[in-house]
Amino acid sequence: MMLGALLGTAALAGVGTGPPPAGLDAASSARRVAVVVGIDDYGADASLADLRFAGADAIAMGTLLEGEGYEVWTLAGTVTPDDLWRTLATATATVQRDDLVLIYFAGHAQLRPDPVASDLQLLWSDSQSADPNAGVSLQKLTRAVHALQ
Repeated sequence: MMLGALLGTAALAGVGTGPPPAGLDAASSARRVAVVVGIDDYGADASLADLRFAGADAIAMGTLLEGEGYEVWTLAGTVTPDDLWRTLATATATVQRDDLVLIYFAGHAQLRPDPVASDLQLLWSDSQSADPNAGVSLQKLTRAVHALQ
């Protein structure tokens, strides 16, 4: 659908007289939003080692994405699922259908076996790895992003 709009715009680019209306590029460009997460602190569960560079990696990724025109929301260090959901809701409150939402995660994860399909659980600073529902399900996060449409 976006390709058709771009092709249609390109086909009409030479039609008419004078320059295009001011602000047309800004009005037609999709917004790019990134929620970047890097978790170093896993102190709530002794079986999960703290990480040394996940937070730094997230900050570096955020800087890279900002350079590419993304509006970046960064969570680093000690992060809980509530932090993620609150930031995601705020960051995406005004996204439109053609906007791009990117989620970057650096941290521990575990595979939760399921009789129907296994699911990857992203683990947070307050996660207990022995709990099969300890993290945020990648399937749940994917559904939340799809619901933004």
